[in-house]
Amino acid sequence: MLDSLMLVRIFEGLRVIVGLTIIYFAFQAYRRGKSRSMILLVIGFILLTTAGITEGVMFDILHFGVRDAQAARSAVALIGLLAVLYSIIAIPKPEQRRKVEQQAKA
Repeated sequence: MLDSLMLVRIFEGLRVIVGLTIIYFAFQAYRRGKSRSMILLVIGFILLTTAGITEGVMFDILHFGVRDAQAARSAVALIGLLAVLYSIIAIPKPEQRRKVEQQAKA
């Protein structure tokens, strides 16, 4: 039977793999369209993916307290979520809007 620490590490590993997959596809989409909102989405997912790693490094390697490590994870995840939110609601620049409209017509 798996102990709880091993289970946490398995889920964190899976979360990182899924996060890296999302980052890869989002970056490929950015390279195709050069959209500012897509790069913000990539940055947000990078931060969300690394939030758990930050907590683990702070707690296991740097020997910070549990609460400090959790606070750091929450801060990194919050910044990531704000980047994702901004990428969704950001108003594109006029030249970017024209480029998107031209691509839609083609």
